Amino acid sequence: MTGSDKEPDYEQVKAALAAHHELLVSMQAESTAMQMVMTGLLMELNKREGGKQVISAAFDFAADVAVTAASGSYKPVTQKNVLALKMLDHWRKMFQA
Repeated sequence: MTGSDKEPDYEQVKAALAAHHELLVSMQAESTAMQMVMTGLLMELNKREGGKQVISAAFDFAADVAVTAASGSYKPVTQKNVLALKMLDHWRKMFQA
């Protein structure tokens, strides 16, 4: 507890959890939409002449950025970027780039 010995009100906790859940659902929906867009872009690029080279360069760039961020000292960002690297590896294999 912080500052006082009073326990948090059940309704306040319930409201805070509901707000947090809403935010997480919104972020997940945004992430899903971006994944769909990126998949579509990659599929279209893959069909085009020189598309594989563009895809490969984009993955290389994203991996460089993620590695740079993952080697930082701020732990939550580091964990997020390590996961991003794993996802990049998965997508690179999917598109054989």
